[in-house]
Amino acid sequence: MIFARRGKPGPDPFLQRKVQLFFLGAILALVGIALDSSLLVGAAILVLVTGVALRLLTGRGGVGEAGPSEEEESDARQGRGAG
Repeated sequence: MIFARRGKPGPDPFLQRKVQLFFLGAILALVGIALDSSLLVGAAILVLVTGVALRLLTGRGGVGEAGPSEEEESDARQGRGAG
């Protein structure tokens, strides 16, 4: 993997919400196609885009992922260990 992340990603706090949005969008799309309703298909697209936006805004590691503090980064640059 070229872009492998070094830290382990934490649990995704929005995973359940993203799955719910996917299923809601899929159901709306299927009903919209069956009823030939462009309004329902458009609503489905908006729901699915919302799920994608939620994915992009929160990132893979989740919102609560804590990175190293400025002091730890400074120590790492100067070659000092954290202990």
